[in-house]
Amino acid sequence: MFSGSISGLSLPSLQDFNVSDNTLAGEISNSLSGFSAPAFEKNSVLCGVSLEKCKLVSSYPTRPEAMASPLSPRSTVASSPSSMPVETKPLLMNREDQSHMPSCI
Repeated sequence: MFSGSISGLSLPSLQDFNVSDNTLAGEISNSLSGFSAPAFEKNSVLCGVSLEKCKLVSSYPTRPEAMASPLSPRSTVASSPSSMPVETKPLLMNREDQSHMPSCI
């Protein structure tokens, strides 16, 4: 099972993609908008494309664990060798950036 945000994910050469039935969060990026809704279903806080529209979060979460953790390198699964990232680093955001994060709640 995968968890975390896919908001900044960019895989322009990806031909097949399905992350349904996970715990992913955030807005589906433009580079993934060509994939149909079933590829993203059953991710309770994922939004955009043909799923629910994203809403901006105006306040900070009350608990740090309420924020989704970014995908970590050990969570990377390549569908083909060409889609394997060269290097992955966790996304770090300050509180100001977090206040503008989309939410599907």
